[in-house]
Amino acid sequence: MRQAIASVCPGGTITFAPALSGRTIVLTSWELVIDHNLNILGPGAAELAISGNGHSRIFYVAPGVTSLLAGLTITNGNGRGTMSDQYGGGIVSQGSLTVSNLTLRGNSAPAAWGGGIFNVGGTLAIQNSTLSGNSARFGGGIGQSRGTLRLQNSTVSGNAAQFYGGGL
Repeated sequence: MRQAIASVCPGGTITFAPALSGRTIVLTSWELVIDHNLNILGPGAAELAISGNGHSRIFYVAPGVTSLLAGLTITNGNGRGTMSDQYGGGIVSQGSLTVSNLTLRGNSAPAAWGGGIFNVGGTLAIQNSTLSGNSARFGGGIGQSRGTLRLQNSTVSGNAAQFYGGGL
């Protein structure tokens, strides 16, 4: 997965092979960095999951990048490590990110914001997606700091925060 992201030309698309349906891709090292415009299209949230294996965040979207993540489950991500690494158990976005038909579940940021997803200074659009079972110190489902958030036809439920905002 890491190689596919690095190899795709800016503005390109990664589409998963049908043979991966019903599988989970488990990260064995730190987050997948999206540092150029890129679309990642899965076969459906019920069909393919990407797991942080409880050890790392799954995706980081860099500033200035426009990206779409669709048709996946993002699970078991963990924002931990140095201060900037503690945010966003599933996803941290500093760019312009659209998530569509995505499930974010079971992700955590125990010492910071955004168990499922943390948007810092970017534009985040969440469409037709489910955020549930995520946890953080603040903003269990979604953590938001300086930026724009648009939530459409999505479910944010069953998330927990130690202090403020179980859902958002």
